[in-house]
Amino acid sequence: MSSDLKQRLIGILYLLPFILGVLAGAPFMNIVIGILQALLCYEFARLLTKNTLHIALYALYFLMTILGFSFDLPFVILAVMAMGCFAMAYMARGLFAALFASVLVVCLISLSLLLIFETAPLYLLALALIIGAGDIGAYLVGRRIGGRKLAPSISPKKTVSGAVGGIIASIIVGLAVAPHIAPLNPNPIIAAMIIGALGQVGDLYESYFKRKLDVKDSSDLIPGHGGFLDRFDGYLFVIPVFLFSLI
Repeated sequence: MSSDLKQRLIGILYLLPFILGVLAGAPFMNIVIGILQALLCYEFARLLTKNTLHIALYALYFLMTILGFSFDLPFVILAVMAMGCFAMAYMARGLFAALFASVLVVCLISLSLLLIFETAPLYLLALALIIGAGDIGAYLVGRRIGGRKLAPSISPKKTVSGAVGGIIASIIVGLAVAPHIAPLNPNPIIAAMIIGALGQVGDLYESYFKRKLDVKDSSDLIPGHGGFLDRFDGYLFVIPVFLFSLI
């Protein structure tokens, strides 16, 4: 087994407590998701600044904004808080960081709203399996076949063959969990393709963001594997789109 594949599997093990917490349902699901959101806010704040106090303040503000939607605060307050996240990232790093902040905040708010549904644990597990399969499938096929680079200026190691292999792996797993992705599209093949494709887009978008900041990993919270944001990037666009399909 290659060291890269081993690291990917280790990354899954680090996420196992979160997966088990989600499967346990409320209130454990809400607790582990809250912890995950806090970690992601911390990592993003850490990318914006190296000042310890600023990291704490940024992370707290982002987290308060996200949790504000969970407590159903008035719309005007939530809108001002969300704009504050955008402005904070813009002042710290510029427009590209502000846009990434918007995507991250929308994703994490969507994650909070998704927990309202009774079937949320099964939805989240199905999404995790499809995105995880796509990630591993893309790695294995890309490593085996190689060929044309997918986006060399953003992520030099990713290939077109790997992207196709990832989509195929997502479809195979999607067929196995078809009932739980049906809200996105009744056809499990199309639903899995959408999830797999959006997962890869999220991965590339986070890679672009890190490249603009000239950093390799979002943090070192997962030894030898980067941070939680590096593991969660595949969900950036999937969670909001999936939530929209449920509304």
